[in-house]
Amino acid sequence: EDGIRDYKVTGVQTCALPISGPAYARAAELDPTDPDPLINLGIVRAEVGNTDGAREAWTTLLARDRTSCPAHNNLAALEFRSGNLEAAEAGYTDTLRWCPDDAIAHLNLGNLATKRGDGRAAAFHYRTYLRVEADGPAADEVRERLRRLGLE
Repeated sequence: EDGIRDYKVTGVQTCALPISGPAYARAAELDPTDPDPLINLGIVRAEVGNTDGAREAWTTLLARDRTSCPAHNNLAALEFRSGNLEAAEAGYTDTLRWCPDDAIAHLNLGNLATKRGDGRAAAFHYRTYLRVEADGPAADEVRERLRRLGLE
């Protein structure tokens, strides 16, 4: 587990992913002003291993709306997973430019800082995550990471 979090498709079972992709692609065509189909299309593509297709969906969304925090964050997660930590950090930072209290971006920047050995930056981002989502899905994990860093 790399600890990186991304936005997830709500209510889609793993077995339904191959069916969901074309439905999201069609929905994106029918209403280009709705960002959700492209966000979800990218997630579905990433889940089935089509990272190029995921990247295409999210960059298409960013071409329409450069402030899409889910698109920035998910592109950054792809970069992180491919080992491109500088691009990942830039993507998470872009997320925070548009959404300063985006809990997922703070969590991921904390994980990135931990991976780099920068406990001070990790603590800042983990604490911000907890401020924004004290009872969020990763709150217990974040508290444990702060404890392990000696920064509770």
